[in-house]
Amino acid sequence: MKLIEVFDSKPAPIKWVSKSKRKWVGSFDIEGIPYRLFFNSGMGRAFDSNWEVSFSIDQKGKLSPELKDKVKGTKNFGIVGTGNQGKVFSTVMAGLKEMIKSVKPKQIQFSAEETSRMKLYKKMVAKFAPSLGYKPVATGDYFELHRKD
Repeated sequence: MKLIEVFDSKPAPIKWVSKSKRKWVGSFDIEGIPYRLFFNSGMGRAFDSNWEVSFSIDQKGKLSPELKDKVKGTKNFGIVGTGNQGKVFSTVMAGLKEMIKSVKPKQIQFSAEETSRMKLYKKMVAKFAPSLGYKPVATGDYFELHRKD
């Protein structure tokens, strides 16, 4: 998958379940598959400045029997092969931009387990972090964005 293909898709609408000082939780649906999007702030003194990003298929939502089997065999955030990755990543990026605009976190963190996702995230942060006002820091499967101040 080329990076440009990931963000060619129009993002799905996000229904925000929670937007608080420490946590944003949203849901969105792509071709009948429910997803959850999580932005969580760290604990302690830096709770308002360091945020972690994650998303996954909502296993509590309505899933086809085939998709239930695929999701059951993966970790929470594993790749399940729905073919919707472009629209999913586009939607996650739209949510991330909204959170950044509102919260202005000093750091954003996320990780990847699969090699293909690590490569995608590395390209993604190199391309988009500067336009969001962040400097990318990537170390293997762990990624950080540090706000330029």
